[in-house]
Amino acid sequence: MNWGGPFYRCKCIDGDDVREFNAEWHAIPYPFMKIEWLDIQCTETFQRGNLLQKEKIDHSHEIENMLRKIGFDYKKGKECFRIFGYAPRNEDGFHPIGASA
Repeated sequence: MNWGGPFYRCKCIDGDDVREFNAEWHAIPYPFMKIEWLDIQCTETFQRGNLLQKEKIDHSHEIENMLRKIGFDYKKGKECFRIFGYAPRNEDGFHPIGASA
């Protein structure tokens, strides 16, 4: 199976809009300096056939290794990683691991 990469969503400092999760990385806002935060989904969901249940593959280990290697300021959540572009960290709409829904 060929994974096309993670879905992402982001919020820019020049607006209140939060973009929906998207897999088209060429559509990421430019310039990057205006990105307040970026969420990267760490799971891949797929279905092998209509009669079979959907399956999930967790890519969080690979993604977290890459984030550490690059040196981004990030936090791991239930379904995604949030990369922070500015301080203080904006955690609006973010669900960290261990937090109740």
